[in-house]
Amino acid sequence: MNLACPHCTQPLELTPEVLAELAGCVDFPCPECGGAVPLPVDSPPAEETAMEKPVEAPADEMMKPAAAVITRRKVALELFQQANRRVLILGSAAMLVLGGVAGMLVHHFSGNRVDLNQDITNEILKNKFFTDLIASGATTMEQLRRVERIEAHGPGFIGLSREELTWEQAQELARATAARMLAVETPSEHRAPWTSPVMQRLVNFLEQRFPAAQGRTVWVMQNSDANLPQVFHAPDVSHVTTRERPRRVFLHWMQLPKAPDKGANVSALRFEGRQAVVVQDHADFHEIETRDELSIEAWIRVHRLDRKIFPILDKSDTTDGFGWYFELNGDTVTFTTGWRGGLAFKWQAPLWQWCHVAFSYRRTEGRAHLYVNGRPSGEVAFNAEVQPTTETPLYIGRGISGVNEFTIGDIDEVRLWKRALSADEVLERYQSQVKGDEPGLVGCWRFDEGSGATSKDLTGRHQTSFSPEDAPPQWESAVPFLSPHS
Repeated sequence: MNLACPHCTQPLELTPEVLAELAGCVDFPCPECGGAVPLPVDSPPAEETAMEKPVEAPADEMMKPAAAVITRRKVALELFQQANRRVLILGSAAMLVLGGVAGMLVHHFSGNRVDLNQDITNEILKNKFFTDLIASGATTMEQLRRVERIEAHGPGFIGLSREELTWEQAQELARATAARMLAVETPSEHRAPWTSPVMQRLVNFLEQRFPAAQGRTVWVMQNSDANLPQVFHAPDVSHVTTRERPRRVFLHWMQLPKAPDKGANVSALRFEGRQAVVVQDHADFHEIETRDELSIEAWIRVHRLDRKIFPILDKSDTTDGFGWYFELNGDTVTFTTGWRGGLAFKWQAPLWQWCHVAFSYRRTEGRAHLYVNGRPSGEVAFNAEVQPTTETPLYIGRGISGVNEFTIGDIDEVRLWKRALSADEVLERYQSQVKGDEPGLVGCWRFDEGSGATSKDLTGRHQTSFSPEDAPPQWESAVPFLSPHS
């Protein structure tokens, strides 16, 4: 017997064995969206359709008719799912099922029950991304079972929670599963919603791959800012004023800590509040200042924010206030050029979690952009010149503008460009290494040496040293996963 789910239009086939198990039921849950699918009123009785009699329920279940009917429906759904099963290729293909309806099913074999949670566990264990995540201690299988469905998306995964949670509870689930709430770009007042191709693709993906979220409001966060709750209600995103109403939440796994032998990334640098990477002055930097155009990228892991400052890259001239620098300042990310030209994006980095940040600016465009983990996180009007410097070095991990500030945390894969990267370029490259000869690349410091007192620039044009010599930055092996350049 063939029919379709009235909610998601999923084609369904009811075999005689399934119909036998559904005897006495008026409907069954759709394996695709979970909605109730009514059984046709003219379904043949069980005696005429069953290939063999179903296993007799134990006596204690016969004493509880309601529980017995629920059990029979679960059994039928499992048989039904076997008949309509699609191939799930985890990690490299579209979908990873962690729970949902299938996680609650019970299957009968000769009177014995097999908890299908074990099957779900086996599916997770086939995916290296999540096995590595569990092995790193960042999460557990028990916590991952709280996610109903996970789909591969770009360089990571997006999942939908099984439970409805308050905003604070949703944040806690994200931490417990080593994920982040899905960051959704907020359209600026100067343009129509979702004119960004990246966001349009994301919205279409959520609508198509998460039918259980249809008609619901689901927690997301605004531009990667965990202090600004929003709700996704396909195809729109809106602000909310209350954080107490329970909702499901979209989670996003973007990258995970890795062992030194995984991927192409080998090591990072750890700064403990007094160290810096010093890059000698070069004509490349002055070209950026002349063009008034640049992009800065870095992987960072904040340990703590002393004085609220986490310097990433600084090319300042302390004698006259000229220069430019890029840093975290409390719950903002700032780019400053000279004493009067500065801008700030609202975003607070999570502690002890690798994040990729990227800044892009072209003065002729009149706007500056921030990206977090490959996604747009802020856009502001900006029209200041990149202030020129003299012979001051370029510092990584130290801010010398005004007063000395030092990074407490880890930095990896710093890239400086003399052109403004597009949103698509940031998304495509942030989890991949570059070759060093890309157009507009001024410098790239991978910090992959793993030992020694210096680190080379991939482009080969810049002389680099560590400071201070008696206590240089330390090498760190727990680094973000980066694919080799293609």
